[in-house]
Amino acid sequence: MTDLFAAIMVRYNSDDGAALRALLTGGLHHLKAPQGTSYPYGIFFLVSDVPVHAFGGKVGESTLIQFNLFSDEPSAADLCNIYEAVKNLYDWCTLTYGDDPDYEHVYMKREFANLLKVEDVWQYAVEYRILLDKL
Repeated sequence: MTDLFAAIMVRYNSDDGAALRALLTGGLHHLKAPQGTSYPYGIFFLVSDVPVHAFGGKVGESTLIQFNLFSDEPSAADLCNIYEAVKNLYDWCTLTYGDDPDYEHVYMKREFANLLKVEDVWQYAVEYRILLDKL
């Protein structure tokens, strides 16, 4: 899984991720943001990881990754723009893994998104299914 988490950050830090980085001024973090992180920011984490089997053998992994995006602006408009940038960067993208990965990337597709406001903070939850083939 560490290769997958690193691949998500490699894409975020790539030239293709410039638009999202410009909008997420507090950055994108794995699991949780550091104390005192300024809005807007995002986190991502593993929701589930299950093996994919065919003909009695393990052939891959089906993984759910969730991005949570946060903004303390009065309206959700800025967060909606960030959501669009996440979609532009990650929908059906190809992730780049380390030098010796156990799996090969098949696809990354968005399966769920939900916008809500908790107290004074807007949150967009975006879930992606990532399919990996075992090498």
